[in-house]
This record gives sequence, C-alpha cells and structure tokens, in this order.
Amino acid sequence: MNVINAREEIFSGYPIQHQCIALLIRVNREHRSLAESKVKLLGIHRSQHHMLMYLSDKKMALSQKKIADDMKISPAAVAIMIKKLEKNGYIKRAVAENDSRYNEIKLSEKGEAMIKKTKTVFDAIDTNAFLGFSVEEMTQFAVMLNRLSDNILLMSGGNKTIEDNI
Repeated sequence: MNVINAREEIFSGYPIQHQCIALLIRVNREHRSLAESKVKLLGIHRSQHHMLMYLSDKKMALSQKKIADDMKISPAAVAIMIKKLEKNGYIKRAVAENDSRYNEIKLSEKGEAMIKKTKTVFDAIDTNAFLGFSVEEMTQFAVMLNRLSDNILLMSGGNKTIEDNI
C-alpha cells in the first residue's frame, strides 16, 4: 500500500513505515513553514517568538542564565535576542532586587499583546489543519503519535527488545 501522494512519489515502493515517517516529517515541515511565515508577518522572528512564548508561560521575571538553561541555548544568543526584543519594546529588563549582578527579564504589555496575536494565528492554523477530522479521528491520531513517540524514546533509552530490531 502506498500512502504517499504524488508530491512524494520518490517514496513509493518503500515500506509503509518509511512512508508514514516521510509524511510525518513533511507535515511537520509544512506546519512550521506556515507558522513561521505568519509570525514573520507580525514583525518578529521565530526564535524571538519562541522566547516570548517561554516568558509568557513562566509568568515571572527570569534571569538571562535561567532563560539560557531552560531554552538550551547559549547565554550569548539569549543576550542578543533580549537586546532585540527590548529594543522593539516586547520585554522589560531590570536589575534583580536580590542580586544586582543579574538582570530580570519579563514581558512588556507590547510583548503580551504579541503573544495574544500569535496564539490567535496558531489556533487558526491548527483548527484549519484538522478541517474534516472528527474528534474521534483526532483522538486516535494523538494516541498513535504518542505511541510512536514512546517507541522512539524506548530506542534512545536502551530498551533491548526494540534495539534488537535495529
């Protein structure tokens, strides 16, 4: 059975599991590309948006070091991003009350407004991506994706049963 459409004809003839992974990768790439283009229209870069989302989720002022550690990016990259976001009014930076060696970073009102705009954009993308799907189909899809993720995590964790098949 070939599950790849004409856009991916190169994968026809491959085992079904390869075709499924190819589809998963393609959908991820298409979703990411669409989301990036929509965020760019709002005037920010994807990585800047990622930091704004992170700060929004934390709901408190954070040090640059904490941000770098949590986001798994270099302190230098965080410093550059913070400088750009502060220049554009999306965040506020202040010296920490308990330790003047650190800056605390938090969203500004403009940053909070941007998060609201992007959440609306992402909600629309995700809603439209699942047009024609029933709740049951989306639930089953989520179950399958979780099972796929669990299998991949088992392989990376040294599970003998799955590794024997590699």
